[in-house]
Amino acid sequence: MRKRPISDAHKWEFKPRFRRHAFGWKSQPAITRIKQGVAEIKKVAKKDPALAAEGAVSFLERVSPALEHVDGSSGSIGAAVGHAIAELVPLIANAPADAKKRDSWLERLFEAHQVDEIPYIERLSDHWGELCASKEIASTWADRLVGLTRMALSPDKSFRGHFHGTSACLSALYRAERFDELIDLLRVDTIWPYKRWAVRALAAKGQKAEAIRYAESSRSPWASDLEVDSVCEEILLSSGLIDEAYRYGARANRGGTYLATFRAVSKKYPHKPAGEILADLVKTTPGDEGKWFAAAKDVGLYDDALALASRTPCDRWSRSARRRPARRRGVRARHGPGRRSCLRTPTQTQEVRSTMSRPDPIQYADRLYTAIRAANFSPISFLAFGNAVKDGVDFRRMPRMAAEPFMRVVGEMLDLEEEAAQAGEIVDAEVTLGVSAPASTGSASPIPPSPAEEMTPASATTISKPELPASSLPSRRPRDRR
Repeated sequence: MRKRPISDAHKWEFKPRFRRHAFGWKSQPAITRIKQGVAEIKKVAKKDPALAAEGAVSFLERVSPALEHVDGSSGSIGAAVGHAIAELVPLIANAPADAKKRDSWLERLFEAHQVDEIPYIERLSDHWGELCASKEIASTWADRLVGLTRMALSPDKSFRGHFHGTSACLSALYRAERFDELIDLLRVDTIWPYKRWAVRALAAKGQKAEAIRYAESSRSPWASDLEVDSVCEEILLSSGLIDEAYRYGARANRGGTYLATFRAVSKKYPHKPAGEILADLVKTTPGDEGKWFAAAKDVGLYDDALALASRTPCDRWSRSARRRPARRRGVRARHGPGRRSCLRTPTQTQEVRSTMSRPDPIQYADRLYTAIRAANFSPISFLAFGNAVKDGVDFRRMPRMAAEPFMRVVGEMLDLEEEAAQAGEIVDAEVTLGVSAPASTGSASPIPPSPAEEMTPASATTISKPELPASSLPSRRPRDRR
């Protein structure tokens, strides 16, 4: 009886969970299963790297068909798959395998990448040179893909188009150290994800200054400044130009929070004083200086922390917190603790409230539209914000690229409301309806005259109006202050 291979004998728990269309539209169950599958493969890699690589290939084959019905508009499921690829690629690349076995893995991955209808594993092609694990295999794949890649990047519009193996071809050329051919292939006008391979090829040839200039010339609204800065920083650090690399490092090492960003930059550039790093990072976020308060406090720069906190406008709601309780109670403290003793009964007095002054609608709309334009909504961030709203994602868990422009718009709206509140406060006036008030007991203060009485000149003629009984007056229900 023939003995089965170890890869077939091992029972993977993730395989039945990642059958085609295994998940519904909710993303959280799928994210949990992805993390469990990666953890299972990494656990096996500690004992059998070859078996773990086989499991990683099977996982990457199955993950995209299983997630076809998942709503990935919020970006969370795509990020989870991206993290899984980043963790599994080194396991496949470093696994001990002969040429035949590795060719089998690459064929399976290339076919899975080709039939990837929803491009969850699209970025797998960026690691193709690493997956080849040798210059010979990488050169073989480059020869196989370079013809279609050259046609896809042709300046002739009748030939050019999309080829899913373009990034794989460029990565294989780089791994095979065919730098001149790679640079010549990218002399056409193309996008940054392709141009970065030419930047790396120039740096690998020793032309690092030319690589930096080429990267800087590739900046555009469709190129990620973070990726450009990261590539330039990497090239300068490899040359030992630490001070020059620091100019890019302040922007290239973005973390999930401002404190994480500060720690990442401080860890990469330990020779720089903390105060200098903090000052340089503050310059990169004009208008949000106060958000670096935690970073300054973390390293003991308390004076700088207080200065940063004072540079950020206070929240409108915290400024008006002292006024809200009085408004909600409906009684304004005018005459000290005994103010309730001088209040009139509903049949004798009536409270008249003036509404808060509001900005002109045209002015409000114009400033709001200006705020939306100034918020720098990129097409991706605008789409991410709309998808997060559609998915019902909690605001605190909304992607940062969508939340930050939205908060700038909210800040402009709050400023408009604050200006309106300062222009006209809520005024409470007690108008006597002509019915004589009963004598009040105690030391109640007299009711101050109304603004109209104060503004009436002494020489003006006063025309007395007949008093009406209280029962004939129309009853008005006071509006809610809130």
